[in-house]
Amino acid sequence: MKKLLMVTVASLLLSVFYGCPPKYIPGTNVIDNDENRAIFILVEKYRRAYDEKDIDTIMSLVSKNFYENGGNSDPSDDYNFEGLRKNLTEKFSKTKAQGLEIRIKSIDFDKDNNRVSVKYNYFVKFQMALSSGDKWETASDTAELLFVRENSEWKIIRGL
Repeated sequence: MKKLLMVTVASLLLSVFYGCPPKYIPGTNVIDNDENRAIFILVEKYRRAYDEKDIDTIMSLVSKNFYENGGNSDPSDDYNFEGLRKNLTEKFSKTKAQGLEIRIKSIDFDKDNNRVSVKYNYFVKFQMALSSGDKWETASDTAELLFVRENSEWKIIRGL
């Protein structure tokens, strides 16, 4: 009886000190909490809109202050909010079908600056309609989306 009591007390102490293991958002190593889940849902909404070539939905997720420098110092490929719309329209008009897979690696909140960084790996495939016939292309890489809080909503400010 004394041994059973000691095991029970030890179990209770371990559960108090170590608690339950954290839950993760499925398919990620990101802890499943309200903040991370909200960002995850926005990224998934972007992914679905990309698959469906839904420019209006993508633009609804983007800050009016959006700016993309193309990852280089050449200003000729930089674009802002309206440039993003034009860029998406041109790209989507050249594809018959497309698909985007996103695997989130991390979601990091910078609460002092009301920003969130989402690092992820992506795999994209698209079917080009060419005069010589349809052709499938693929690409993959690691990327980062940067969100900023505007009027109590998270909006993409960089990374598309």
